[in-house]
Amino acid sequence: MDMSRKGPVSRKVRRDLEKENLREAGADFAARIAADDAAHVDRGPATPTKSCRIMRRREVLDRLGIGQSTLYYWIKRGKFPRPLPLGSKLVGWPEDVVDGWIAARAADVEE
Repeated sequence: MDMSRKGPVSRKVRRDLEKENLREAGADFAARIAADDAAHVDRGPATPTKSCRIMRRREVLDRLGIGQSTLYYWIKRGKFPRPLPLGSKLVGWPEDVVDGWIAARAADVEE
């Protein structure tokens, strides 16, 4: 619809504009989903990891020897993996992810 006209816009016109915008946004979203589906590579069934244990924040902090603010600073900067939400106020990290991160850091230091 044309928004070039001046003056107040009636509720019906505003509602029609909102519907049109939603339709356009929906079409864009559907196109992105279709592109993602086309690019998806089937990797077969997920293989179980060596450790399926989830570490809570306190345990991660103890293992890394850092404080909470440093942990969340690293997460914000992309230097440490984001936690998995376990509940409304509960997060954790898979133990193998934390161990892998520590091993990668140790390898960087050795180089």
